[in-house]
Amino acid sequence: MSHRSDPTPREHPDRILRARRLKPENTWDNSLDNFSDDVIDEGEDNAWADSDGRAESLYEELEIFPEQEVTSGFGNRYRWSIPFKTIIAVLAVGVVALLGLFLWNSIFSPDDPETVPLTTSSLALEDTEGASQKPVSESAGATAHSSASMSSVQVHVAGAVKRPGLYTLESTMRWGDALKTAGGALPEADLNRINLAQPVQDGVQILVPRQGEQIEAAPQAAQASKELAPSQQASSPGTTLINLNTATAEELEKLPRVGPKLAEKIIEYRESIGSFTSVEDLDGVPGIGPAMMENITPLVSVG
Repeated sequence: MSHRSDPTPREHPDRILRARRLKPENTWDNSLDNFSDDVIDEGEDNAWADSDGRAESLYEELEIFPEQEVTSGFGNRYRWSIPFKTIIAVLAVGVVALLGLFLWNSIFSPDDPETVPLTTSSLALEDTEGASQKPVSESAGATAHSSASMSSVQVHVAGAVKRPGLYTLESTMRWGDALKTAGGALPEADLNRINLAQPVQDGVQILVPRQGEQIEAAPQAAQASKELAPSQQASSPGTTLINLNTATAEELEKLPRVGPKLAEKIIEYRESIGSFTSVEDLDGVPGIGPAMMENITPLVSVG
């Protein structure tokens, strides 16, 4: 058998296959195309028979893949190569998965608030509240009925008015409202002698005096005014008001909380200033404070 003078890797496919088993396929290049007779030993069968020895030494001598080899801690050589497109594809799949999960939760999640299961304690609380509300509503109705009955008062309007008589008024009304209800005052009425701003009280007589008419206050009325509470003392019968400029000590003593000593002080103060120009001048009398002024003012005049 004659020896070929110019063998190449293409003419020896078995050699190429054996050489490929020594390295990964993706690291194979065309360096084997440059093999020559000088590298491969004479005797084709003998040279390629020892594939674990001679062929490996050929790769080490040629150093076909020196820049692609990485030595691990165990002494084995590996080549790590992850394509960039693969990394992008994995990231894109993760983003799409997260987006799909978010859309799923937003579309199919229930909008109704969480239902809290009823317990025995909550049912008992509702029963207690329902039971407590019934008496309250019933008592409220009774209170409203009693309030409605107490919201109106009856007063007797007499004197210089067009239609004197007994009238039922609201408890929030004033003496002036009572006069309007009675048709208004007559032309000869002396309205300066009564307090039109005084609140109405049940069972009170509102007597409108005529000009120059002297009306004596009923003794029982004066006594009742002294016994009333401070907020009710102004509701004494609307008879003649006490004139501070002409009243005697005995007349001043008819006022609530006014005794002989305080009556004398009022007269002394009146003489010192000449005369009272308004009811508010009583504030200058020693012994008369704001509380007493509130009680006396509706019962006196200066005209």
